[in-house]
Amino acid sequence: MTVHLTRRDPSKNLSPFYRMLIVPDLFGHWLLLREWGRNGSGGKVRADVFNSPGDALLALQRLTREKVRRGYARLGAQITDQDPADYADVANDLFQGLE
Repeated sequence: MTVHLTRRDPSKNLSPFYRMLIVPDLFGHWLLLREWGRNGSGGKVRADVFNSPGDALLALQRLTREKVRRGYARLGAQITDQDPADYADVANDLFQGLE
C-alpha cells in the first residue's frame, strides 16, 4: 500500500513531498517505509518495523491524518495497493542512494 502526499505554497517557495509504503521484509516483519523531501530532489528515508501488517497500516493512517492536518494533500491515486512482486523494486527505489 502506498500513500503519496504533497504540499505546495508558491509564496513561500514550498514544495515538499511525503511518501509512505508498507512492505514485508525477509524476516516476517512489516516495514513502513517513509520518504520525504523537496519535490525534484532526493529525499530522506526511514523504515519503521512492525510485527503485523495491521500495525503498519494503523501507523500509516495516523501519519497520513497528521500530514493532511499540516496542509499536505493526497497526490494522484490516493492510496494504491501494490502487487507483492513489486515490493522489491519499490524498496530498492526508496533506498537508492543510501549506500
